[in-house]
Amino acid sequence: MQANQPECGEKGASHQGQRNGAGENGGSKQTGGAAGGKGGRHRGAGCGGGAGQSGQGGAQGGIGGTTNYNGRELVGIIEAWEKGDIETAREKQNFSQAVINVICHYRGNIVGGKRIMKLIGLDLGPNRTPFRNMTDEEEAAMKQELEAIDFFSRCNKF
Repeated sequence: MQANQPECGEKGASHQGQRNGAGENGGSKQTGGAAGGKGGRHRGAGCGGGAGQSGQGGAQGGIGGTTNYNGRELVGIIEAWEKGDIETAREKQNFSQAVINVICHYRGNIVGGKRIMKLIGLDLGPNRTPFRNMTDEEEAAMKQELEAIDFFSRCNKF
């Protein structure tokens, strides 16, 4: 991931570990960040794509916005990193970024992520104002994009 990659979807959304942890995007100054920020204990907060990179700065935990449906992969990043299996950690991180790339096509994690929850079996109902809801056509298109990255075999199971 690039340190200054554009943010996805809704105002205030951030990608976990994408920034340097200096409080940008509403993140904690304790965040390790993708740039390998030092002194932080936490992996970062946001959409969840940078968990592996922030371990380079000594981070020991994280808060991910995609964890509700992609937590297995995010935990897998940490487990692989702790075992020294950088290639697996990188593959899982790249997959997590691919998931984020899909939800960015559908107004971000609040809108797209909530619909993903419905697709995996937990319908959380419609969005409240000011967030718009996805149309049935958008849901079908997003589902196809998720199928193309093999999301449904790797996502959380309920």
